[in-house]
Amino acid sequence: MDKILELEKKLFNKSTIGKIPFDFFNYIANLVVNPEYFDKEEGFSSVENFFKIERSKEAKELFQELKKSGISPKANTFSESYADLFLLRYQKAFNEYAKYFLRRIETREEYGLFANSKRKFGDEFYIAFDVNDFVPRLSNGAIDFENLKKRESKEHNIAALFSTMTSLIFLANVAWKSFTEVTTRGIATKSWVYGSELEELIVDLSKILNTFFAKKVYAQHTEDRPLQESIDNVMDYYAKYVNPDRYQLPKEMDEVEAEMDKLIKERLDSFRELSNQTKQNIYLEIVQTFLHMIDKGLGMPEFFHKVILRESNEFDRQDYRINYAADIYLIAPDGSTSKNNYETYGFILSDDSMEKVLKEAFNNDLLYEKFIQYD
Repeated sequence: MDKILELEKKLFNKSTIGKIPFDFFNYIANLVVNPEYFDKEEGFSSVENFFKIERSKEAKELFQELKKSGISPKANTFSESYADLFLLRYQKAFNEYAKYFLRRIETREEYGLFANSKRKFGDEFYIAFDVNDFVPRLSNGAIDFENLKKRESKEHNIAALFSTMTSLIFLANVAWKSFTEVTTRGIATKSWVYGSELEELIVDLSKILNTFFAKKVYAQHTEDRPLQESIDNVMDYYAKYVNPDRYQLPKEMDEVEAEMDKLIKERLDSFRELSNQTKQNIYLEIVQTFLHMIDKGLGMPEFFHKVILRESNEFDRQDYRINYAADIYLIAPDGSTSKNNYETYGFILSDDSMEKVLKEAFNNDLLYEKFIQYD
């Protein structure tokens, strides 16, 4: 491998990179269009001719070394052999660094509205959510789309995410108000150095709780049942078994209780200026705040959605990384679903992870920068 790296440095030096034809970078872009398969696209004669003329010796040596090493035993041209090397590193980096987000893209209705308007659908609409934790992967690190659809129908991860995010600000404010205006330690937080940190903790805990209840509603809801009935059933059940005075949650909430408990303790441990007794008191009061919310039937998201996952079509391909999309429909109180989706999101790699993948695949900063300019 050291020999290959040495030959690459000679081949792709500063003077060479500035002369490489556009077709070469277009060729590389085609290689990463479909990371599900890492297919090797057909090379271009202009690429071959360039390296034969400009760097004939180095290109030939690298081609022979790649064949001899077993990286590209079936290649017939230099560009094919380099594609094998690039994809080998790309796939390895993809497995290690790929991190998935859902990014807001245009719906067809929005496209129609903005097509005849001076106002453009642009960066002001850029919204993205981290979904990396619940996106199943193929062995090469790409999205296992069939498994993703099965998991969503069973676990409702994406639907619960959108329910939570649309209600989180309101519900977190309710929890924060209860904590700061009712509990003894909460009342003092506004003058504490850790006030903002505690507020952030309340938001994160609200998110955990909202997501839990949203999933329970989705698991119970059917299209022929009023949505409100499912919501009421879930809240009535958990309110019945919660016990704020004994700091107890229902047995069915053991997992979410452990998650919240771990988060509270981790955050409080970072408050180094507080005594252990103060931390313990804050811990108990935070727990009791959320127990009282459940007891009062609070903590439930306001909006619920039907999520349809699909392969993206040409209309959705505003970015070569979008191969799959999620259409979001609103569920009405009577259980019916809106006729048109009100939002669409595409699955993408985060910019940071894509940068790491490409830099490692090129293994040459100058080549990477040139590729980004063309891209």
